Amino acid sequence: MTPATGYFVSVAIAIATGAMVFPWVIVSPRQLQKMGFDPARLAGVPAALISGVILALLNWRWDGWISAVRGTDLVDAHRFLPMRIIHLATLLFVLWVAALAVFTRPRARK
Repeated sequence: MTPATGYFVSVAIAIATGAMVFPWVIVSPRQLQKMGFDPARLAGVPAALISGVILALLNWRWDGWISAVRGTDLVDAHRFLPMRIIHLATLLFVLWVAALAVFTRPRARK
């Protein structure tokens, strides 16, 4: 796969994500309200979807960027920074954000 092909796929994924988020933001609140749900409770879904796709694309392309910066091939880039470190760091970041979202949620007033 050439770098141009990888970028084309990345752009296609980003466009597909935008195409999925747009109707959610425009249509979903009205539909949720008609069904009896509170749209504000699901307001973070588009942001979570976009953030997840950005993290996935960064993980996917990171080794190519490192090899381009170092002027070497992918094997040397993987020796310099193994991909398992990137994936582990991403997992820890996602868990940290999830913990913050759970533990800092405002409590309901009584």
